[in-house]
Amino acid sequence: MRSLLVIMLVFFITSSKCDASNSVRYYKCTTERGSVYSKHPCPGNATQYQLVYNDAGDEVTAEQQLHYKTLNNIEKTQIIRNLQREISKKRHDVAMLNQKRDRAEREQQAKLDKASKGRDSKKVNKEVQRSLKAINKDYFNQKKVIDKEIDKLEKKLKRFVD
Repeated sequence: MRSLLVIMLVFFITSSKCDASNSVRYYKCTTERGSVYSKHPCPGNATQYQLVYNDAGDEVTAEQQLHYKTLNNIEKTQIIRNLQREISKKRHDVAMLNQKRDRAEREQQAKLDKASKGRDSKKVNKEVQRSLKAINKDYFNQKKVIDKEIDKLEKKLKRFVD
């Protein structure tokens, strides 16, 4: 939102330089979706603001450059932190998949152990083998999807860290 405001203000400043004035009027309109900034007042409740600037040429002061660098560093830090959180969340999802698969395998093994004492052990053995195959297939499919998502996130993170 701040970057949008900065862009809009720069637009207003540069467009008003043709008028040779040292101030720009802009309007803040509050809507259901949020705030909108415009050169023209909106039909609802618009608040008028005036931005005064120095017409010292196109030179950017060192203080302004430092401010932009600080904003860029803050945004970069936020993006890195959010990507790291997302990667951590995906790794947690993989751990939960492992637990779910292990639990299902233990249940099938218990079923097999219980059936080995009865007459239908071959039938139950085949059923357990099919179930284990289905459990593993589902696990590997879900893990493959999550691993791809983690790889994409790590590539994005690498772009910001390097």
